[in-house]
Amino acid sequence: MKKLLLGFILSILPLVAYAQSFPLPRFAGVILQSYTVASLPACNSTTSGDIAAVTDATAPTYNGALTGGGTVHVPVFCNGTSWTSH
Repeated sequence: MKKLLLGFILSILPLVAYAQSFPLPRFAGVILQSYTVASLPACNSTTSGDIAAVTDATAPTYNGALTGGGTVHVPVFCNGTSWTSH
């Protein structure tokens, strides 16, 4: 049994050494462009599907209309007609 285990370990050592020389990339997350509600680009068919961040939302609700002038930071989505909070 010991010889079998030793043989297995010796057979995978080159793979372990190879994998360590190519580290996997780390996911750093997504950084969204930040706007105030008033400065968001127009939401239309051209920008449909875009996402951004708002830095001055007031009492946002999921998929709700945006109101500026507050202090809440929230991601927003352009649905082709208007920006909605997410």
